[in-house]
Amino acid sequence: MSTANVSPTISRLQPLEGLRGLMAWWVVVGHLLFLFSERLGTLSANGAAVQVFIILSGFVISHLLHSKQEAYGPFIVRRWWRLFPAFAVVLVLAAVTLAWQQTGLMSNPFADATAAKQQFRLELLHTAQTAWWPHMLAHITMLHGAVPTHVLPHAAYTFVGAAWSISVEWQFYLVFPLFYWLFKRKAWGWLALSLLVLVALSALPGLDGSFLPRALPWFVVGITSYAVWRNREAAWLAPYKALISQALPWLGLAGLVLPFISIKLLGLTVWGLVWVVLMRQGGYSAATPLAPFYRALAWLMEHPYSQALGKISYSTYLVHMLIMYWLAAALAPLALPAGLWAVCITLGTMLGTLAAAVLMYKYIEAPGIAAGTAWAKYGERR
Repeated sequence: MSTANVSPTISRLQPLEGLRGLMAWWVVVGHLLFLFSERLGTLSANGAAVQVFIILSGFVISHLLHSKQEAYGPFIVRRWWRLFPAFAVVLVLAAVTLAWQQTGLMSNPFADATAAKQQFRLELLHTAQTAWWPHMLAHITMLHGAVPTHVLPHAAYTFVGAAWSISVEWQFYLVFPLFYWLFKRKAWGWLALSLLVLVALSALPGLDGSFLPRALPWFVVGITSYAVWRNREAAWLAPYKALISQALPWLGLAGLVLPFISIKLLGLTVWGLVWVVLMRQGGYSAATPLAPFYRALAWLMEHPYSQALGKISYSTYLVHMLIMYWLAAALAPLALPAGLWAVCITLGTMLGTLAAAVLMYKYIEAPGIAAGTAWAKYGERR
């Protein structure tokens, strides 16, 4: 994509669009693998991709608040229009095809190899069917991830399995501008108190990673990364720029040991490597033995295919599990051999997801983004 008419700041953040696409397809592949084997699905560690999405959100939303300086109303209107239209379409399609999805899952010839995940998914579908309206009302607010399990069992995951993180995003959008406002006004006491409240809320029972306070550390990584990146040209850093240039690539590589400490830190490693690329593009680019690696990573994220996948990444993330379940249901009457079923479900899910994501972006996401911009401008004029 040409950057001739793009501001230097935006062009330096261009790799993040490709990163979104790559992470979305990491999630797709991980969920596919869980159809065939619990072990393969676990080894895919696709939860790390969601961690990167959350970190990325902290980075990008910090950038938007800093660069646009929008009031809360226009900001939240844009964000709602960005999330809700595509989410609503997938939610309705999922909610009216619960029985069909159940048929697809129960016909899986590899069910014995993925028994725990299979049982959990069937339980989610059963829960959604038995309490359809309460779950629908929770999802319509996009706050379903903040509903305790003892109030509404599995509220974060019932209709659209991947949408738990959409709820986390929405919770973040609702709350973070307040913290940014307190920070800008140097209201340190109120800021500290607000953070303490969030930390205290994270200890509430019956809530998991779909509740904002539980995901807060990942958002903080993104916010902090943005703060450092934005100040990379600060005068006080100038005398140390050469030293930082030499140290950054090695620090990024050192982060590769984190997943060996805990696989839950894999997302942090991926983000660390991406962040080094962003810093190097900002001028911290002295030659090191690792420079080819970081150039290759930048090339991968900036490749036109990655950029194209990034553009439709939100729809990809939302719709892929629904495509997978529908296809499994369509294949059920054919009673295919396990090997042929695996080929059909893999190719069908990938091609179907790609086609559905392209259509959703063109006819739902893009009009939603335009509507959000129009409504935000209308609100600013009033």
